[in-house]
Amino acid sequence: MFNNVRRLSGQLFVYGSADVAVLGINFILLPLYTRVLSPAEYGALALLLVVEALLKPLYRWGLDTSFLRLYYDYSSPDDRQTLAGTIVIFMLLVNGLVTLALVASFPLVTEKIFGSQAYDLAVLLLVGNRFVSGFLFLPFSLLRIQERSRWFAMLTFIRSFGTVVARLVLVIGL
Repeated sequence: MFNNVRRLSGQLFVYGSADVAVLGINFILLPLYTRVLSPAEYGALALLLVVEALLKPLYRWGLDTSFLRLYYDYSSPDDRQTLAGTIVIFMLLVNGLVTLALVASFPLVTEKIFGSQAYDLAVLLLVGNRFVSGFLFLPFSLLRIQERSRWFAMLTFIRSFGTVVARLVLVIGL
């Protein structure tokens, strides 16, 4: 029993460490954002982050937690692969339609949210990023199922660090 507690504690630390590191980096970058961006631009960035947070569950449809639950209902690798494939096809179709609807309406939406169309490109990039990243829960869930916590943490950190770098380049570089 003690071995299970120790194993669980180690995995908990590894799974959480990548996210905590990126949150720390984002916190450290706050003074840079406030120095480089005007209050209006910083407000626009905050609105973009809120929109991103709202789109995240929409693009996942609860399938991230459902996949973990349903994975164990199937014992054969073929059935598990069919489950994953069905989820991917569903998400391609439904998220593709959601993305098309958002892209078609984004000029109106950005005008309402931001008061101008100055952030159209940022909104398009955000929607595209949400579409692509909506699929990432499958490989990350498989890593968790296989208890490959170090790979999970490393890939989570790389993904999150890439997001931070892209945000710096796009926000400060623009």
